[in-house]
Amino acid sequence: MLIYDWDENAKKQAKAFKLNLVEGSVAQRWFNTDVPEAAKSDWNLLLPLLREKFDNAIEDRRSAFQYLSTAKLEDSDIGCGNGKGGLKHVDWARAMSSASQKVGDDADGNNAFLVVNNIGQATRNLLTAMGATSTVGSICYKIETLTPSDIETIKGSVKRDQENKDMKTKLAHLERQFRPELRGGSFREQRENGWSSAFSKDEPAEQENQVVFPSNAGGIQAYKQAVQAFYSKWGDNAYANANRPFPLTPGTDPAGSNECYNCGKADHLRSNCRASYTIPENEQRYRGSVNKAKREQQGRSALSSLGGAGNKPLRMIGHEEDPRFSHLARMNHAYLPLSPPDSEYADLPGNGDGPHY
Repeated sequence: MLIYDWDENAKKQAKAFKLNLVEGSVAQRWFNTDVPEAAKSDWNLLLPLLREKFDNAIEDRRSAFQYLSTAKLEDSDIGCGNGKGGLKHVDWARAMSSASQKVGDDADGNNAFLVVNNIGQATRNLLTAMGATSTVGSICYKIETLTPSDIETIKGSVKRDQENKDMKTKLAHLERQFRPELRGGSFREQRENGWSSAFSKDEPAEQENQVVFPSNAGGIQAYKQAVQAFYSKWGDNAYANANRPFPLTPGTDPAGSNECYNCGKADHLRSNCRASYTIPENEQRYRGSVNKAKREQQGRSALSSLGGAGNKPLRMIGHEEDPRFSHLARMNHAYLPLSPPDSEYADLPGNGDGPHY
């Protein structure tokens, strides 16, 4: 409602400014001693005096802090041109350094924390490895002076992330396109088609059912046809197992190679997987059942090898009594310990000429 009366509005703004002055601050001392009485109650007169005294330093500092806390540097910006003959990450570093100087001291490192969290993951990891995350100045210096090797490292990380995203999108598209929609069915049908077979202990399927499709157009097309054939043969609700092999995603490693069930690669386990895509659930079931069957087969082979030449199991281990110590059972153990301290065989009662207890 201030807009209805400009004169009244100016008085209220001046009054609000006075009420919000911090006790004992430079601004309050200036307001009490240097500002004319007429200007203290008229915002139109007070504002020019305020700008003359403090310039735009406060507004500049606020704008600088806003830029410092929100400006992002993506990994894809590293080594990328700005269209003016320079590089985007260099422009960012210089602008951030200027904003940091306007904001002022950062004794607690809070500003550096804000800046680091607005930097891409690969670049952030590199800065952390270099120990350049404690101050805004050190961050800006390292970003501006990145070596060609550093830039290539970050670009390689960006490329790998993009490939993972593309693979994830491709797999999701293939599964949506070629897996028939689940159409329900009775509990009996689901159990017969999936639940009971998922825990089958049969041996792994024949090798021809474990073909790894290449990562090219022909391999992808063959993979699509194999997925269709699986559901056509076993039903829409079928669950894969060692006896019902599911087609393997193009570019992955063979089933039973102790591979990661998340991405299908054998150079790591699922707990260490960093891939952003996931192979179909039925493929995960199939790979798991093949690895389980192989482990069980290896366990049986190891047990059979312990049986000797005839591969006969050990049924019991016999025991043999030593007559030299048969007298111990007849003695009063409450007064004589079974093994007297520092005793020899001849020292026991009834054994040679040693002392008798």
